[in-house]
Amino acid sequence: MLSLGIMVSCSNKAKDGLYTDGEYANVEFSVSEQTNISHYEIEISPDGKEYGIGEEFDASNKAEDFYSKKVRVAEIFKKSDRVNVRIKIVDKDGKFEYYPQTYWVNRP
Repeated sequence: MLSLGIMVSCSNKAKDGLYTDGEYANVEFSVSEQTNISHYEIEISPDGKEYGIGEEFDASNKAEDFYSKKVRVAEIFKKSDRVNVRIKIVDKDGKFEYYPQTYWVNRP
């Protein structure tokens, strides 16, 4: 399916959160050895327990690629001081896995 060479990086130098302008969170990651990947889903949660899809996009299936997406988080910031972000990897057969690390986005 995928060599878990996914690296999610912060857009700023925040210690434990992705960059956010209060409306959107910037999520950037690179992948290696993509094969049979249908798409990626960036999921967001106010508590790290229940997630919804913030952004869904097709995989390029190139050997290596870089993705940069803006995910709208303003609605969650109305309820919480932070948002948890995780990446779901879905293959063409419908099977999926999650990148093993999640990231917290702090309200600016």
